Amino acid sequence: MSTDPAAQWLHDVMNCGHSCWLVERHRSLGRHGSFQDICTKTCLHVQGRSVNACLVVHSGLSIQLKEITSIEMHQQRPSSPAFRMAPKETFTRLTTVRWNQTGRQCQAPQYVYLLFRTVADARAFAEGLNAVKTFGMHRVLQGAVRDEGQVAAPSAWQLERGREGFQHELRAWKGYGRQLLSSLLEGERVEEDEQPHGATAMSAPFSGLCQHPDVHVLWAEALQGQKATDLPTEKLQALIEIGIPLQHRHALWTAWVGGRQSETVSELQKKTSVEISRQIDLDIPRTHPDMLREPQQDLLRRVLHAFAGFGPHTGYCQGMNFIAMVFVILGFSELVCFAGLCHITETICPKYHGPDLEGYVQDAAVLSVLVHHLLPDIHRQLDTLDIPLSTIALDHFISLSARNLPLGAVARIW
Repeated sequence: MSTDPAAQWLHDVMNCGHSCWLVERHRSLGRHGSFQDICTKTCLHVQGRSVNACLVVHSGLSIQLKEITSIEMHQQRPSSPAFRMAPKETFTRLTTVRWNQTGRQCQAPQYVYLLFRTVADARAFAEGLNAVKTFGMHRVLQGAVRDEGQVAAPSAWQLERGREGFQHELRAWKGYGRQLLSSLLEGERVEEDEQPHGATAMSAPFSGLCQHPDVHVLWAEALQGQKATDLPTEKLQALIEIGIPLQHRHALWTAWVGGRQSETVSELQKKTSVEISRQIDLDIPRTHPDMLREPQQDLLRRVLHAFAGFGPHTGYCQGMNFIAMVFVILGFSELVCFAGLCHITETICPKYHGPDLEGYVQDAAVLSVLVHHLLPDIHRQLDTLDIPLSTIALDHFISLSARNLPLGAVARIW
């Protein structure tokens, strides 16, 4: 596929579709209606590659591309009464498509209003459709639209849309993200307890930790008396792919997460606020009580208190308890458990657990783009049902799957 932005947009809308809202301008808002009442969600598609190719806007509304006369973007409120209740920020995301229906007598020009998620989406639609009108579908798909000498900018409109969408999601998460996170991480514990023995993977929480004897033999042959941390990267990578025996996991993870001062944990516990301490104490009994005994719960409590005192701007976020739990259950020392939690939240998942979950929202947006291109059918179904992928992925990203997957699978993924 061409790297030309117009070609990428056309390929995308032909194969995956382009989500937007159709503004039904003829519908009455009524006295108490809102602008959303006349917006119907739809998915635009371009069908066909011949001169009779069509833009399918909605069921029952299909426009031949050759009949389109103009595609207009807006900066101000349109004159139509349908927009009298529309928020001001919607106008920059609005486009008007005008066309003539060949062989028909029309009392007024045919046109439709389309409202997109972002300004980048609206601009990509207008520029892409204008390129098709000017150069034809075949030339656009072949990437023949770009001026000579122009540097290719793959998916430039998608990057702009991603940045704009990220800011929108970030604003939406403020004051809401942590409540949703809390409900997800607290709300299903009773259901798990009610499930019959053996019904779920978590009823055998330690499954997968016991390595096959052949794995131990392969590691012993590869090490030949060396420490696991002394192996070359290529050789170590090959061994990791077959599984890490627990004793070598202790050595490797300890080296990877780095060390902290021995007195750090005990000192930092004293800096935790009363409010955060109360939340931690509430979450400890909910952190897989089937896997943690009282001494382990006390260790987990100390690690979480220390981390909250170590990073006052981040404090404590639900999900951290499951991440730290993995180190505790695998038998790491208090210092390594604390260092591991710091390493994951600072280096591997930066800003995932901040006040606005900014890092998570950003990576969830990246995941959405990947699903859109690699799993278009699933993306289309989620989009049709208005199910944000960021909500589905929340639990797995924030706790790195430690809440729902068996411990052996979590250790292997990590």
